[in-house]
Amino acid sequence: MSNLPELQSPSYILSTPLGIQRFALGLFLAAAGGTILWLAGVYLHGEMGTPHWIAGGIAILLVLVLAQPRAWRPWVSFAADRRGLYIRWPDYSGFLFVPWEDVGETEVGWTTGMTGGHGILGVRIRLCLDEADWKRLTGMRSLLFMQPDEQGWGRINIGNSTRDPCRIQVRIEEIRAHATPEAITD
Repeated sequence: MSNLPELQSPSYILSTPLGIQRFALGLFLAAAGGTILWLAGVYLHGEMGTPHWIAGGIAILLVLVLAQPRAWRPWVSFAADRRGLYIRWPDYSGFLFVPWEDVGETEVGWTTGMTGGHGILGVRIRLCLDEADWKRLTGMRSLLFMQPDEQGWGRINIGNSTRDPCRIQVRIEEIRAHATPEAITD
């Protein structure tokens, strides 16, 4: 699961459902393969022009990206275990770890959209982070958040249109109930 640390039980992982992920990747792979086959026929008939070469280059690049095992691993955006929460960094370089002591209340509610309107129904989580972490998280559009206050408390929104936010919140709170001081320092 990329660079997500090994989780301690109990744990929860929020990711794109594997069926949806594989369907999307398979669709892209089929489209790229079909494009390459079509372009091979065009090439054999001597009708290749600049747009054909560009399309062929894009299709080959797509196949090369999809041939990497990393593309087929689960797309994890959020996780929790008895130590705290793990939130994927916007650049996919890893996960921000937030110990339970820095996690405030959770609630189900409408996330705020990019233009100030409603987004999707999700879980809103209050976190206490330092300024650098808040600044780095602002790059993630799916984690639209409320600006932090002077003490560093702000809110992130965890949403996934294929998952029930009430179940996500209940699972987070169940895991938090298993948090212990020694789990935080492990």
